[in-house]
Amino acid sequence: MHLVENVLMETVLDDNTICAERVLYIDRSTDALVSIDLLKEKALPTWFKLSEVEAEVDRGSRRLLRHDPWLATPRGDEQLSEAERSGRDRAWAAIEPVVQAKPEMYERKARGILIAQVIQEGRATKPTLYTYLYRYWRGGQTIFALIPRFENSGALGKTRTSSAASGPKRGRRTTVEKLTGEAPGVNVDERTRALLVQIGEEFYENKLGVTKKMAYEAGIMKYFHEGYEPLPDGTRVPILPSPEKLPTLAQFDYWYGRAKNPDKALLAREGKRAYNLKHRGMRGESTSMAYGPGSLYQIDSTVGDVYLVSSRDPRLIVGRPVIYVVVDTFSRLVVGFTVGLEGPSWMGAVLAFEHVATDKVEYCHSLGIPITPDLWPAQHFPEAVIADRGELEGGSADALVTGFGVRVANTPPYRADWKAIVERRFRLINDRIIHWLPGAVRRSVRGDRDYRLDAVMTLAQLRKVLTLCFLEHNRTALIPNYPRDEDMKRSRVRANPLELWHWGREHRTGRLKYFPPETVRRGLLPRAKAAMTPRGLRYGQQYYTCEYIEAHDWRSKARQNGTWRESIAFDPWSSAQIWLELKGHKDLIPCEEIPGLNAAGGVPWPELELEYALDELYRRRDQGHRQQTRARIDVQIQQVMDEAKVQSASIPSTESNAQRVRGIQGNRQVEKLFEREGAGQASPESPLKPPSKGPNRPTTIPLFDPSVSAELDALVDDWED
Repeated sequence: MHLVENVLMETVLDDNTICAERVLYIDRSTDALVSIDLLKEKALPTWFKLSEVEAEVDRGSRRLLRHDPWLATPRGDEQLSEAERSGRDRAWAAIEPVVQAKPEMYERKARGILIAQVIQEGRATKPTLYTYLYRYWRGGQTIFALIPRFENSGALGKTRTSSAASGPKRGRRTTVEKLTGEAPGVNVDERTRALLVQIGEEFYENKLGVTKKMAYEAGIMKYFHEGYEPLPDGTRVPILPSPEKLPTLAQFDYWYGRAKNPDKALLAREGKRAYNLKHRGMRGESTSMAYGPGSLYQIDSTVGDVYLVSSRDPRLIVGRPVIYVVVDTFSRLVVGFTVGLEGPSWMGAVLAFEHVATDKVEYCHSLGIPITPDLWPAQHFPEAVIADRGELEGGSADALVTGFGVRVANTPPYRADWKAIVERRFRLINDRIIHWLPGAVRRSVRGDRDYRLDAVMTLAQLRKVLTLCFLEHNRTALIPNYPRDEDMKRSRVRANPLELWHWGREHRTGRLKYFPPETVRRGLLPRAKAAMTPRGLRYGQQYYTCEYIEAHDWRSKARQNGTWRESIAFDPWSSAQIWLELKGHKDLIPCEEIPGLNAAGGVPWPELELEYALDELYRRRDQGHRQQTRARIDVQIQQVMDEAKVQSASIPSTESNAQRVRGIQGNRQVEKLFEREGAGQASPESPLKPPSKGPNRPTTIPLFDPSVSAELDALVDDWED
């Protein structure tokens, strides 16, 4: 693991007590790191020197932990009650202006100003704000941490609508107002607002080293005085009105900030270099949009120019795959990808980002490719991601934005050139690998063999081939025309993805974020409902179980009380495992396939769905064949019945109905002997007479041994008597 934002650190202090901290912010350009103590009530962010913390990690006095029990559990809106959703949204609305101001929110004075502004707007009280902030920092800086604990949550103040200067004072009531009845400060009207903006322009905007408080005090003396008091030396001192008649510092900060372009003000105050280092936003070109690793990822999808076959039945051609690739803009490192049969959609993007956060050493090991961590060091979420309009547009991106704090930007229509870096990775895939694979799409002429029939590769095999391709690219590629700045030239860093990544982590301010795999899985993997049956937890046509199911006798309960449905998460890449999602459980519970019960052995779900569809097609075809066969047999049976009716009607009976019924037993004996003696060819016009009991009875039966025949006759006689 690396020292990145959101990672958990543990330190054993001199008195053998444990200190657990979360890294909130890292700035390598200023050698700064901010963390918060997770075991201390109402702890606040603390600044450290990044180099000292890294040295402690190297020495082992600080440990980086993978398991994070404080990390907030991702929960979608459908899993929350109305009260939980409204409490979460209320908390986020209160702290959003504070948490969006990085790194100012970690500095005590700057944070105090931001909080004062929020309080002035009536969003929350100061204790409530700090409660929200601590929960946000402690829980991993995601919106999930704000899902309320009702015993601690507080109510927000009412929104004030009065705007006239003479109206009631807006904002929460201070202690002074409660005691004296006099509220300090004024409601800001149009004239006061213009003066506050003018104060900022005159005393703050171009004055390096001047704080907003200093600018505010200078402006108050110049524009809000009621006259002058002369001193003996002739100096005039402004006479200020009482505080309740003056705008406050928070009001100045708010209205000046709303009226002015913050980028322009920061550029004027701090200069171009400092602005580019700490404050520059995204621009409409590739590399300049990212200052370091993790600042910006690019994601895109393409349909692979190769046909694949099913992993369970190589005779089945499953079509062309959809490939998603995620690339770090700064270093050009491929940080994640996915190959599937899902069309370009949110599902494909989710799987790609799930792979972005995957430990690449473990992933490559699962494919039989041994690597060391330095060969593919990417397992982090970025600060922002840019994508095409569609997959990450609108509500689809909520899981990334709200759950993991990743800003999403979508390119305008017809502007794919804004993602030129990831687009070039697709050319690499096609030229280097795919066009040479069996089953690859190629230009053909009439009479050529259908290239689709050459398909032999499965999804898993293509995934392994692409993994090798990306490992080669990250390690050996040289990026033409890479815009190296003076720092890079002095460091003699080559324009190679791995070298740029490692150099950028040491010398540039990226925004890499670490989240445990189980948290990413819970936040991103698709959800479904599975049926709990006596055979196991059924999803699709597969059956699963786990220790929890067995320990609670769910299979027995399903057999006794009937089936029910449970929420699950599933990985479209593999059917070998699903995850049970229970209310009240922080982690997903992994469930494995039950051997022997139609187990698929890890086949991707799209392939299984294809098999299900083919099975249904074959079943319908068989059903049609059965129906046709049954219809043919029914016709033949009807023919036999009609012949029997005609035959019976052709020989009229001279006996009464009663006589016919009384003669059943005798007729049975005649028919039995008729069948035994092979008299099936006899004409119905010459029926046999029923034999009498006694010595004249036939004693030989051609089809049976004589002893057997005697025993059968005795049994029949007994039954008839």
